This record gives sequence, C-alpha cells and structure tokens, in this order.
Amino acid sequence: MSQSLTERNHVYVLAVQNALFAFQMIEEALKIYVGLSYEIIKRTAPSPVAFNFDVSSINNAPLGKLTKMFSGISANYQLIGELRKIEEWRNFCAHRAYTHEFMSRQSGTPVTAKDIEDVKTVTTSAVNLVKQIGNDMLILRETHRSLFGAESE
Repeated sequence: MSQSLTERNHVYVLAVQNALFAFQMIEEALKIYVGLSYEIIKRTAPSPVAFNFDVSSINNAPLGKLTKMFSGISANYQLIGELRKIEEWRNFCAHRAYTHEFMSRQSGTPVTAKDIEDVKTVTTSAVNLVKQIGNDMLILRETHRSLFGAESE
C-alpha cells in the first residue's frame, strides 16, 4: 500500500527532525571537547606563553566553526573529514528542508534529490559521529584528570 503525499511529507519532516537532533548532539559534543581541550592547553602553557579563549565563541559556534576548532586540537583526521562532509547535510536540514518539503507538497515531486532515505542514512552517520566524538572525549577526560586530579571533577 502506497503512502499518501501527506503521510510521506509527515515522515520526511520527522526524519529531518531526527537528523537535526543528531546534528545538535554533534555540536554539543564538539563544544565540550573543544572547551576541555582549550582548558588543558591554557592551564599547561608554560610562562610566558598565554593561551586565552572566549568560552562564548565556542558555545555560539556553528558546526563548521566547531569542526575547524576541533581540527586544530585533534589528530583524529578521519573524524575531522567526516565532520566536514556532514556539514552540508546539517545546513540542508537546518535551512532548506522546509522548502524541500513544502515544494514537494505543492508540486507532488521532490525539489531536490535529498529524499527521506538519504536523510535517514545521514542521521545514522551523524549518530555514529556522536559516538566517535564521545570515545575521543573519554580519552581527553582521562588526560584532564591525570593533569589536574580531583579538581577536574
């Protein structure tokens, strides 16, 4: 049995919402990772070297800027490459998915080649990136604890 156009659009919107949630998780994880890394660098920089950063510049950064910050402090080049690739999808879901869905509803045909299966696939990729960042963060937290002990808790 074929889905009606309204049902397909509803499923598409739900898929985009799931993708956006996964992208938000990536951004949140990167903000924590970058902030913790910057704190380690700041606290271990030998005098007279100073490493100053603005926490709000991390907390207000979009995915592209966070990926650039992350690429400056991580040696996980595969993860960095995957984050760069997924940025286009994040921007599509955040800024163009509504137009895609609305125009599809009006014309009865998709406006772009980004269909629901593509959105679901990228959501799975985004969830995997969250896991990868989390794995790297566990190592970073151990580094932080070994340098600063109980005060890091």
